[in-house]
Amino acid sequence: MSRDNEDREEYSTTEQFERRRVASLVHEDEEDNSTCSKRPRKCTSIVWSEFEKFIDGDGMKKAKCKWCEVSYTASHGTKKLLHHLDTCPNREVNVDGSVVQFDQGVFRDMLARAIIKHNYTYSFVEHEATRELFSYPNPNVKHISRFTARSDV
Repeated sequence: MSRDNEDREEYSTTEQFERRRVASLVHEDEEDNSTCSKRPRKCTSIVWSEFEKFIDGDGMKKAKCKWCEVSYTASHGTKKLLHHLDTCPNREVNVDGSVVQFDQGVFRDMLARAIIKHNYTYSFVEHEATRELFSYPNPNVKHISRFTARSDV
């Protein structure tokens, strides 16, 4: 064989060897991905029943409070989310630990029914003791005037 033919054969053999090696590496990577795929970690914190996970436009992992719609970054633990649950203005917790959301519309409907049923005067809603009573279970209640009570009835 001539020297040029030997170089071509050697080059082609080397090239073929390299192609086979690269193909086997690619095939091994595919096998690794299929057998050792990472499953997402299970969220075990209690905050995830009160927050909704999402990814914002910048690709950051965030969590939004289901009660007040405030968003926090959610990539490094749940401490600040737990703190928010303790201070969230829209979240209410019963004595037994169950969570109840206060609805101002339902409150006004119930108040109107009580005024009608017991024949209270409309000024009843403006009494100081009545306002204290309404504020006790929920400090965020919006007190109504006697004119609003009259229009609700």
